Amino acid sequence: MPEKLTWIKLNPYVSVSCQPNTPNGRIVVKDDDVSPSIILLFGWMGARFYQVLEYADSLHELFPSSTIVVIGSWAEFVWRSQTHLNTAMIPVVELLQNEKSQGSRFRGVLVHVMSNGGGWQFMTLRTILAKFPLSNSAPERAPTALILDSVPDDKGLQNSLRAVSPTNPILRALVFPFLICLYFAIYLYNRLMGRPPLFAELHATLLQPEILPYVVAGPAPRLYVYSQSDSLVLAARVEQHIAAAAQLGLDVAVEEFEGTGHAAHMHADPERYWSAVHSMWTGAVSRKGSRASR
Repeated sequence: MPEKLTWIKLNPYVSVSCQPNTPNGRIVVKDDDVSPSIILLFGWMGARFYQVLEYADSLHELFPSSTIVVIGSWAEFVWRSQTHLNTAMIPVVELLQNEKSQGSRFRGVLVHVMSNGGGWQFMTLRTILAKFPLSNSAPERAPTALILDSVPDDKGLQNSLRAVSPTNPILRALVFPFLICLYFAIYLYNRLMGRPPLFAELHATLLQPEILPYVVAGPAPRLYVYSQSDSLVLAARVEQHIAAAAQLGLDVAVEEFEGTGHAAHMHADPERYWSAVHSMWTGAVSRKGSRASR
């Protein structure tokens, strides 16, 4: 088992792993190491760092030489200005730029997105990267892969209200009108600020072939992890997105769990969950290798 990671907090949203007892916090990478250079782990909305750390530790066991970046997501995302959201992602952009500059030693990026909240933060990062000049060509041989755990949903009102409404029916009746007003106030604010509807934008972003433009060129395979029992992100919505991705010719894999709740699939069967993640990455590496040898 690899040595436990230490963490450096770069801002309120972003933390990066550091390998203990190693020069510059990194281990020496062997020539045959297929671990990604960077793993971007986007936590679900409101998740505490220690909760996301459970996923980061498992990723570290799978890919011991990878630098792991944990990006948090909070409810303020829906009313913060785009400038504020972009500023929070600057450390992530800088880390990716640094790894990209390694040339042939750059081993690609694994992106692991949890729920809609994590998806929105990923969406912010991708929007920033897409604005970089095309002259800064991205390496074509470096692999990328996208893990989508309990995401996306594209019908926000009903499920968002369900997620934050009290379970007590009397309290629900009292609070529900306020929640509806809050939702529409946020919706109108975003429209006035020139931001498209969040769920529609997320849906479209996750269908883009290149998940990290400017950093890595070429389409990325993606793994959808979901359950029919998820009451927050409905299976039907995820399956619609899977079908849309397949219709676009994207490389899609599916891991459907039974009886598991929202963003709780890993806890039901950790071995199955992490095996699917590992297979997705090694498959991405193999496909990039076979294309490069042609």
